[in-house]
Amino acid sequence: MEIVLCSQCGHVLHKGDELVTPKDIAKKYNGRCPKCLNPLNAKGTKIQIISKGRR
Repeated sequence: MEIVLCSQCGHVLHKGDELVTPKDIAKKYNGRCPKCLNPLNAKGTKIQIISKGRR
């Protein structure tokens, strides 16, 4: 499962089994976190992907 959080407030921007690019996530929210309005920038962003097995 992939979970993408806002780096400013921790709001869940994406949660699911399919990988989604940071650019697509930023585009979905018009470049800003819907909770704190922090700019979402795909360039220079530190990304950590953790794969969790299915139970």
